[in-house]
Amino acid sequence: MNKVIYVFILLFISPIRAQEALESRMLSLGSCMVSFNKESVWLSSFNEYSARRVTFFELDEYMSEQIKKELGGPFKDENLQGTFDYSVHCGAYGLSLITKFKSNNVELCIWSKLELNEFKTRSMGLLGKSEALSDICHGKKFGDLLLQINDREFENVLLKDQKWSQIIKSYRNVSNQLVKIELEESYWMKEEQIREELMQDFKKYIKSIDLNGYTHPRGELINLK
Repeated sequence: MNKVIYVFILLFISPIRAQEALESRMLSLGSCMVSFNKESVWLSSFNEYSARRVTFFELDEYMSEQIKKELGGPFKDENLQGTFDYSVHCGAYGLSLITKFKSNNVELCIWSKLELNEFKTRSMGLLGKSEALSDICHGKKFGDLLLQINDREFENVLLKDQKWSQIIKSYRNVSNQLVKIELEESYWMKEEQIREELMQDFKKYIKSIDLNGYTHPRGELINLK
């Protein structure tokens, strides 16, 4: 371990000018190392033998491209205007970069892994209202809704409805009273609106509706602020 840390310091810390103060942390009993200042961050996941030095400007550019790649549609040719906030998580996944993206159009939570010294997306989802205020986010899956129902007849009523048959891509009974609905891709990022309309149109059958969220393992977190 000492040898790995020494190589990391040699490769990533030595080029830094003396006046650029760094904040450094070891996470999860030394499994990950994070050093950062206002301009750059140096990341290392020792269990995965991966390390990366990157500026926050480069991170913003990379995340913008990932959003366009994953979502396409209205974001494909758009110069994304918004804010990026970053945290580093170290746990059973190894090292993960957590990104909160906020714009007038959408708020996202993105988990990226460090693999072979490059970032790759683990998950990308909507930023939940409560998650926007907390240190960590997990994200809500695009187009996935979980419904608590009180009548199994709801399936027939919903899927025979002319309006909703065009919106619903799939319907699955998880249990006797729990249903998972997947929306057509054209309705992604309209989940809150769809939830309200479902409750209004089928209040006789529905007890509650939640957005289906991602789950990630526990670990230690540091905000890059």
